[in-house]
Amino acid sequence: METYSFKAENPDVKHLESDAFPEQCAGFRGSIMLVGPLIARFGKATIAKPGGDKIGRRRLDTHFTGIQKLGARFSYEERREAYNISADKLTGTYILLDEASVTGTANLIMAAVLAKGTTTIYNAACEPYVQQLCKMLNRMGANIQGIASN
Repeated sequence: METYSFKAENPDVKHLESDAFPEQCAGFRGSIMLVGPLIARFGKATIAKPGGDKIGRRRLDTHFTGIQKLGARFSYEERREAYNISADKLTGTYILLDEASVTGTANLIMAAVLAKGTTTIYNAACEPYVQQLCKMLNRMGANIQGIASN
């Protein structure tokens, strides 16, 4: 097995506040997955309403509600058509998902691993993708229990 190490010191996140950033992330659905890690690491995130494929109902409520329960605040800026998310700190909590969303679960896990205290997610998705994410985060120092359960 190969081992890789990465270290990022003082990354420049000013681009997140530019008018170009929401326009760039509007074109793909995966932009919502930036919110959890950005809010956990930097205390703020800005994304446009995610675009991408139209394969049916794909709500953002699971992401937004869960991240709000961790302590984040959301606002919508009409001029830029972007969501601004901020948090002074994230605090562990109990989260009951209204749907077992794979991306919602993953996003909340990535935010919660840096929150103070314990977070328990009920009705979490437990697909292999989520399990692998949890195992990777544990190898990076997280303490995630109940992997493969919901």
